[in-house]
Amino acid sequence: MKRDWDLIRTLLEAAEALPNRDSAVQQCDVDDWDAVLVSEHIHLLGQAGLLDIRCQGGRRGRCVALGLTWEGHELLSAIRDRTAWNHVLEEARSRGLELSLEVVSRLAHWVAGELLP
Repeated sequence: MKRDWDLIRTLLEAAEALPNRDSAVQQCDVDDWDAVLVSEHIHLLGQAGLLDIRCQGGRRGRCVALGLTWEGHELLSAIRDRTAWNHVLEEARSRGLELSLEVVSRLAHWVAGELLP
């Protein structure tokens, strides 16, 4: 499975929008993506320390997002704005960089600095 950064961004936004800690982002809550892919991305984001998650049935089981971690909030703050996100993607492409958590984070912070007046 290849990471889908648009799905990652969507999952971070959905986790932030949860009304309370008794809620969760589930596979069926994310439109336009396969439920198994959503669950696998939730698991990956949990491994990366960006989401608090709960999984049933191990790695290939059903995973739900319970909320953002501090690091998840920080990354989402850096990539939430669509214009900034598009700049991150353009910069990565123009520099021939694969999107990794470190690359996205560093480019997002660089873009934010560039967009400040």
